[in-house]
Amino acid sequence: MAVSPLFLVGIAIFFLGGALFGTQLFGHGGWAKSKQFRVIGELLRGAHGTRARRWVVVSLVLLPMGMCLIFSGVTASDFERAERCERHCAREGYASGRIGPNSDRDPQDRSTWFVACICDGNEREPAEFVADTLTDPAAP
Repeated sequence: MAVSPLFLVGIAIFFLGGALFGTQLFGHGGWAKSKQFRVIGELLRGAHGTRARRWVVVSLVLLPMGMCLIFSGVTASDFERAERCERHCAREGYASGRIGPNSDRDPQDRSTWFVACICDGNEREPAEFVADTLTDPAAP
């Protein structure tokens, strides 16, 4: 299963924002927990200079932007997995396919849990496949 480029870009942006924020916070006296909110306020007011204020504002924009890209990447991967499941079920002769939990999981043993591609319909007995191991012959 390939990782979405959105996810990787989101991780990079999020960590860049965190590094920028941490650099400004700790570089201007925020090592003590009791002083961190004071230092953040000073940075946002510009008490440590306009350059420090700009870097803090940039970091506070990058953090939520990175989080949004991370969640978008996860959504894209989930959507692609669901489409791959539907195509697999159609190739196997079922009317529909959906993603869900496997039916034979043991509540006490998490090693028996997996994300299943559940194929059903066309008067056939439903079948389950491990969704993350399905390959798509049409994919490059």
